[in-house]
Amino acid sequence: TSPQLLSNGDFEDFTLTNTPGDWSIAVGAAGTDIFAAGAGYSGDNALKLTGTGGTPLTELYQDVDLEPLTVYAFCMWLKKTTSLAAGVLTVKLYDGSATINDAASVANSTTKTLSALTTSYTPFAGFFRTPRVLPATTQFRLKITTALTNGESAYIDDVTLAKATQLYTGGPFAAIFSGATKFITNDIFHAA
Repeated sequence: TSPQLLSNGDFEDFTLTNTPGDWSIAVGAAGTDIFAAGAGYSGDNALKLTGTGGTPLTELYQDVDLEPLTVYAFCMWLKKTTSLAAGVLTVKLYDGSATINDAASVANSTTKTLSALTTSYTPFAGFFRTPRVLPATTQFRLKITTALTNGESAYIDDVTLAKATQLYTGGPFAAIFSGATKFITNDIFHAA
């Protein structure tokens, strides 16, 4: 029931040619490193990042409104072109100059080795915890931190960021995101 905190997380809207609406490009160029992919995991479009074998290491972000001492979950769907042999995607919370650490000084950052993907969309998900005092700027960032193979691409679609739900007082947090099979009324989930 938590609302999606990102706008255009499904990358359906490209306001300018190869520039995803509501996302800011920090590094990289639309039409060179960043493209509208056409058909995505769901819907009519996705984000396509194409490698040069070196720099620039593409980076996109969106400002988000976060709450202190809160657990957030993210999920996205990823795939690659057949010959993508190198590339790492880093997903993080950022304050405009550095990664935001949680209250235990753990960085809100996680990575995915893109060469391990297949040519079919698979989910990538994780959790972030905000600190007691949030910085003035809070961003959700997607950054290529190891260069993509020259001329090869990684695809990103249906990026979601939402508050996680604590299952019981003092217990773990959980989040459920849409999947390949749509949920229907009366679906039941069990967690051990």
